[in-house]
Parts: sequence; structure tokens; C-alpha cells
Amino acid sequence: METALADLARIGPGGHFFDEDYTRAHMPFLDEVQDNERYETWVAGGSKSVGERGCAWCRNMLERYEDESPPLDDGVRDALREYVVRREVEIPGELV
Repeated sequence: METALADLARIGPGGHFFDEDYTRAHMPFLDEVQDNERYETWVAGGSKSVGERGCAWCRNMLERYEDESPPLDDGVRDALREYVVRREVEIPGELV
């Protein structure tokens, strides 16, 4: 955690942390989210931002989880779904 805080202090708001050792160690899915294609290939593929790619990755993981999810009490499941719906409305942004 100290490394993450040191990175935050060094890089500051608005900077990016994708190349930092701490980020790489604690976000193994990052390579699945970032696009390492040539610019022309990225544009031809729809010019998706890392935020859009990350959202799609998360949605895919959630869909897979729902297909393979462990048993959960119906009341808990309903409460969680209601929470997600409420937060999607409360959180600003087009990716939600």
C-alpha cells in the first residue's frame, strides 16, 4: 500500500498509473483492457477508450459470473440488484 501511495504522490491527479509496478502487480487483467494495437487498427476497431474497454470487460465478467454464480439467498440477490440499479442512476457518466 505504501508503494501505491508513493506512486499517487509522485504522479498526482490526472496522471496515469498503468506502467507502475504496483499497478501491474495488483491489476493482472490490465492487459485485457488496454489496447496495444497500431493506431490504424485501433481506429478501425471503433477507437474505444480504455474506460469503454474496461466497462465491457467488467460487464463480460459479471455476465459470466451470473451464469456460473454460487447459490445466493433470493432476498440478498434482490437487494444487490436494487443497489446496482440505484447506483447506476446516481453515478454520473455515460459508461455506467
